Amino acid sequence: MMRIVFAAAYLTLLGGMVSANELSQTDVFLSCTFSEGRKAVTVDVTGNVISYRFGVPGEMPELIMERDVSQVVYTPWNGIGRNIWEQVDFINDDYTYQVWGNRAKIMDAEDPLIEVSGGIGVLKEGELLANLSCDPGSVVFPWIDILAQ
Repeated sequence: MMRIVFAAAYLTLLGGMVSANELSQTDVFLSCTFSEGRKAVTVDVTGNVISYRFGVPGEMPELIMERDVSQVVYTPWNGIGRNIWEQVDFINDDYTYQVWGNRAKIMDAEDPLIEVSGGIGVLKEGELLANLSCDPGSVVFPWIDILAQ
């Protein structure tokens, strides 16, 4: 409640100079590591902006892409099957970065790490150049339908 009061007071003092996106919550679409933690990707959404960051954890990302959500190709889960999955395609010149997440609808309490997965497919002019699978146990894929709204 205190944050809301502070934000309202701040906006009042600035005379409306701050946009709603600057105060928006950030939601993670997918975050994970690759190659035993040597590389990482984070895709998140703040307001109408979706961001892709890839690189060495704790360092400046090697690749950053920020797009309006209308500028990415979003493939939502179709509602069928045992798994919930989604994919977001970032297009960067001749390259497409396909970021996907997958989780079981029914979590297995005995083996929860195998129930969530994700990865990146890198294509150049439609030809697959690389297919990276997230390290087991590193995947954050909350599937909160942030792009379907």
